[in-house]
Amino acid sequence: MARSTAVILLVLTASSGTAPAQGRAAPSSPPRWQWEVGALLGGGPSVVTERYGGVPTGGLLMASVYVTRPVVRWKGFAAGYFAQLAPLVIMTKVPIAQGRWFQGPAPSDSSYIVTEFDSGAVAGIGLLPVGLRLSQQLSGGLLAFAEASGGGVVFARAVPEPDARSLNFLASGGIGVRIGKHARRSYVVGYRFTHLSNAYTAHSNPGYNAHVFYLGLTIR
Repeated sequence: MARSTAVILLVLTASSGTAPAQGRAAPSSPPRWQWEVGALLGGGPSVVTERYGGVPTGGLLMASVYVTRPVVRWKGFAAGYFAQLAPLVIMTKVPIAQGRWFQGPAPSDSSYIVTEFDSGAVAGIGLLPVGLRLSQQLSGGLLAFAEASGGGVVFARAVPEPDARSLNFLASGGIGVRIGKHARRSYVVGYRFTHLSNAYTAHSNPGYNAHVFYLGLTIR
């Protein structure tokens, strides 16, 4: 009887010791190649550079949605794909031109003169499908990154000058930080140098450069 009681106690002790272990779920680790999706909003002044030209007045505002996914990982470092869709791009203080015919002594002497009489904001939409992001995990909730991307923007009219073109190529590069856990809602703060150009497909190609500072958050 004593031996049977001892066996029963041993079985109950083992069962009580393993039950919590069976009830506890193994900690889940985030997917290794998970897509990150975020929304950004930013803007900044236009600048003139010796290499890329530009206009001295105005500014650039951008609202975009981005996606990125690591392709190569090594410890806390990652390199991956990066792309953006910019449903709203606004360039401010763009000259508005007005044309007028001037009649000469003969019909063949008439001329059409275009003059700038005002300026205003011009809206556009852009897509930057080619990009690269390099990132380094500094701590559990802090990630630093550098990124570059390229694509195009279509504006409602020619920018940044009346004799330029509405379709422009756009290239940008910059740095930033992501604050927060990737599996949760995170915040993004960064800076980009942005350059627009029509690649000399129009009569005028002054180029357009802007220092863009932005804030954002991750959607997933």
